[in-house]
Amino acid sequence: MEKYHKLGQIGRGSYGVVSKALNTETGELVAIKKMIDRRYHSIKECMNLREVKSLCKVKNHPNIVKLKEVIVENKILFLVFEYMECTLFDRMRYRTKPFSETEIRNICFQIFQGLEYMHNRVGYFHRDLKPENLLVSKDVIKIADLGQAREINGKPPYTDYVTTRWYRAPEVLLHARAHGSSVDMWAMGAIMYELFTLQPLFKGSSATDVMRRICSVIGTPTETTWSLGIYHANNINYRFPDFPGVDLSLLLPSASPEAINLISTLLSWSPCERPTAKEALQHPLFYGCYGIPHPQFDGLTSSLMIKNRELPLVFKMAMQRENLKQIGRRLESCLSGVKGSVAPSEELANSVYGLCCSIQFQLSQYLLRLPSASPEAINLISTLLSWSPCARPTAKEALQHPFFYGCYRIPHSQFDGLTSSLMIKNRELPLVFKMAMQRENLKQISRRLESCLSGVKGSVTPSEELANSVYGLCW
Repeated sequence: MEKYHKLGQIGRGSYGVVSKALNTETGELVAIKKMIDRRYHSIKECMNLREVKSLCKVKNHPNIVKLKEVIVENKILFLVFEYMECTLFDRMRYRTKPFSETEIRNICFQIFQGLEYMHNRVGYFHRDLKPENLLVSKDVIKIADLGQAREINGKPPYTDYVTTRWYRAPEVLLHARAHGSSVDMWAMGAIMYELFTLQPLFKGSSATDVMRRICSVIGTPTETTWSLGIYHANNINYRFPDFPGVDLSLLLPSASPEAINLISTLLSWSPCERPTAKEALQHPLFYGCYGIPHPQFDGLTSSLMIKNRELPLVFKMAMQRENLKQIGRRLESCLSGVKGSVAPSEELANSVYGLCCSIQFQLSQYLLRLPSASPEAINLISTLLSWSPCARPTAKEALQHPFFYGCYRIPHSQFDGLTSSLMIKNRELPLVFKMAMQRENLKQISRRLESCLSGVKGSVTPSEELANSVYGLCW
């Protein structure tokens, strides 16, 4: 340790202390973690420690802190790391205003890269992901403190007390005997929310309080959403509090639909529903983070999206929105050469975007089976022929279906003048009904677009290719 000159303490925990130091031989700044929790008798004993073993395996990734040296002196273990300026928690604590979405995108993209390497290439998951364990220097962020890390293929049961409780996944709170890399993905959902608001999402005073807050945000789990969780709860005689949940867009008004889309899937009750780190990197939120156009999305048509099954459905919905942007640019290009034309209104743009947010890809197969039937008829038939009795509409709901839109003497209050934002918030009808309602709205949009163009000298109707692209977004 003689070559290291200590410059001051920068952290303390139950394990020991972390100090900033200067390597007098190279002039390099380092962080030295002094372990005082026990006595160490040999370097071989230290190399078998879980934290040291995991750090040695992940040392070659730019978004995971690098362990430079392991030193045993006077039966005390010193771990020498590369020096980082501060933690992500420090950055958040001293900010006077929230991060911009661009900053959040760059931070999370780096963390997901580190997690993807850790989960897929090395076979470890962190288990203690939180802002205090994410180190920052300028615009670079690195995952640190792998003391709780476990091998993905390791033998359970794992210890329950992992991750500061605000970032613990529900299965950990319910003392599940085994858990995997999805606990890191849950923590990332909570961290992403905190980056937008600078406030923890599940700031509970106890594990029970944290679970209550989780239920209040994402709604109480059911047999459909997380049957295994209900089994775990029964094993420990825990009863979930009854909450309907809230729309994350209301809690994060400044976040883009893509960001909300990713956070909502990361904060899924079922670990199987959460995206992997690799899938998260393929999310459209990070579309601009690649140096070259990403092959997953570049030039992707709606028909290819329908065939592409490896990503979660909500990811495909966000990919549809990326495709919508391309259509918007093409529409703008069509109008740019028309004298007197104006850009589409924001209301029109929001209505078209609403079409993308309610995609159900399975309907394409019904269209092939019933070529003479209207989409509304196919929509209604498909829900009537659902496997689950609960998924079939009631007679009252069937009467409210857009298939019967023309059967009322006066415009139906359920659909007349309905905006896309209201459709998305309207939860009482099945999703496929809302999609048919979206199609009714599309007809109104088409009429408005035609009306806009009709009074412009030299205007032409939208090309067949553009019309097919818009129709592909709907179905």
